[in-house]
Amino acid sequence: MSPSKSLRAIFIASALTFTLLALFASAQQTLGSINGTVTDASGAVVQGATIRAHAVATNLEVTAPKQERGFVQYSRLAHRHL
Repeated sequence: MSPSKSLRAIFIASALTFTLLALFASAQQTLGSINGTVTDASGAVVQGATIRAHAVATNLEVTAPKQERGFVQYSRLAHRHL
């Protein structure tokens, strides 16, 4: 095999490998989270508030569990929930 054909074969194999890797990587699920503290207009913490995250595109809604001291945490949200 000539050097130019060898380089061409290596280039094609590399391009195919990177394309396949990109396809597998795009199939991975990305998770996110939302954290915060619920406060009123004066900055005082609101305890026991019900907080919902609503995705308009999918119409999915997630309600965070009530936490002491106004802390809210949504964890392990898949991108389809946001």
